[in-house]
Amino acid sequence: RDMVLAKGYAVAYSSFSETGWAVKDGVIRTRQLLGYFKGHYGKPDKVYLVGVSEGGIIALKLAEQNPGLFTGALIVSSLVGGARLEVEYIYHVRVLFDYFFEKALNRLARVNRFASNLNNALGESALEVDPTALKRIPHHPVGFVTTVAKEVIIPLLWALQDRAAAMASVTANGESLFPWELYPSPPMEFIPEFAVTISTALWYNIFGYKDLLGRTHHIMVDNSDTTYAYPSPPFIIEVEDQLSSTPDADKYLEHYYQPNGRLKIPVVTLHTTRDPAVPFFHEGIYYDIVLGEDNASMLAQFHVEGFGHSELLDLYGLTFIPAAVPFAFYMKAAFNYLVEWTNTLPDKPSILWPPQPPQPPPP
Repeated sequence: RDMVLAKGYAVAYSSFSETGWAVKDGVIRTRQLLGYFKGHYGKPDKVYLVGVSEGGIIALKLAEQNPGLFTGALIVSSLVGGARLEVEYIYHVRVLFDYFFEKALNRLARVNRFASNLNNALGESALEVDPTALKRIPHHPVGFVTTVAKEVIIPLLWALQDRAAAMASVTANGESLFPWELYPSPPMEFIPEFAVTISTALWYNIFGYKDLLGRTHHIMVDNSDTTYAYPSPPFIIEVEDQLSSTPDADKYLEHYYQPNGRLKIPVVTLHTTRDPAVPFFHEGIYYDIVLGEDNASMLAQFHVEGFGHSELLDLYGLTFIPAAVPFAFYMKAAFNYLVEWTNTLPDKPSILWPPQPPQPPPP
């Protein structure tokens, strides 16, 4: 915000009228926000959308369906491959966690109160969860992930490193789910990152699915045709929770939202390569969608090597600290690229990426 204000832009943003999977409401409120701005301050020459995480899919839906209202869009760390891809990814993580660690979690629950609370909250099925069973574990996603990763998941992964490595290498219908499958054994950096990734998925499983079930009123995940396997040695995994989604739920996820790739304004995406909440593979899926519509000239995708969701974190012992070059630096660079691009249409600007990080002042 400070960067764009300093360049003479106005910044407008609003809360939504609901929480949870608020894609529909976010689209409505953002369109209203633009009308409010025009009515109170005048019509701007250019309007840029910037959306992060769930805000990113809201911004992308607006960019694809209301291109006449906006000049360009910056989509950061978002589920650009579509709602179904993200919802089913969360489900994959849960059923695989159960497959590899359910018995170990039961044993740990006998002596660890956090593990006991988590075990009770997860319940028998990945969709039949009980958030009220969580005691002394914060319900806020950051507090939940921090507590569960440190107190429960990291001890499990350290104790069962072979299973951790196996789970990290699992594919779903031949496609990798996680970015660590190249490691034959877990290095020091792998276990904390994987623990945060699993904990993030469990938070969405416990709280997010409850919200989605309230919106769809039907099963919205489908792994009935999914084959789970890990490559070394080749082995097919038989999981218990096999579900088929219903047409009504499919329609809901399509509307809120499955990107169509029909771009008429420039769209820039930015993503970390090891995102614990929204996997990087969303970017490749969206590229294929846009390519199928012959609109690749309207899409520029950038990535940042590193771990974090809309941020960059470095590992220090078993604690994550902000990276030396903050993620905001890359967001600024991506926004500047978008602005330059809209000034030089139809050609994309020849700007260095990744940008040179800021240098420390001389001694």
